[in-house]
Amino acid sequence: MSYTANVPQSGQSLGTSRPIINSNFSIIQTAFDVDHEDFNAAGAGKHKFVHLTDASSNIPTTAATELAIYNKLVSGAYRIFMRQISSGTQVQLSGRDPTISANGETFLPGGLLIKWGTKLVTSSFTTFTFPTAFPNNCYSVVGTVESTSTSTDASLIVKSVVAAGFDARLADSGGTSRDVFYIAIGN
Repeated sequence: MSYTANVPQSGQSLGTSRPIINSNFSIIQTAFDVDHEDFNAAGAGKHKFVHLTDASSNIPTTAATELAIYNKLVSGAYRIFMRQISSGTQVQLSGRDPTISANGETFLPGGLLIKWGTKLVTSSFTTFTFPTAFPNNCYSVVGTVESTSTSTDASLIVKSVVAAGFDARLADSGGTSRDVFYIAIGN
């Protein structure tokens, strides 16, 4: 069964075109049932969810008052994108799956990644290796030194920041080891 356009034709009787019109309405209903609430439901016409087909080879264009949401293949995985007004910037909205643990990461819209973790550090430089390296760059690392009620204050010195990790050591720790908690931002 396929949709028949331009029915009824000029001069065509309803008796002749009724089966084609009924078939067209059936096809329209079947198509509408995908992702939509039923015509007779309280939320008639609203989406239940949205399926996005691959737009990798047909990136949408947008007018001055439009945005577009679409699905595109990136490095072997499908990701959601938004196209800005006037066919502007393509903004990636989804990325790596988050890793929710003591040492983890998550993706932010626009392509930024945030990584976090903890490691025991001394007054000698210790290498922190991210569970997975940033694909391109690590822009910033911020660390916090854990303190106990009996410990002296200590600060953290960070160096050699690269996509795979960084080096850090304690300053003024009184020779004791401390846990360091870090957050790194990159892409």
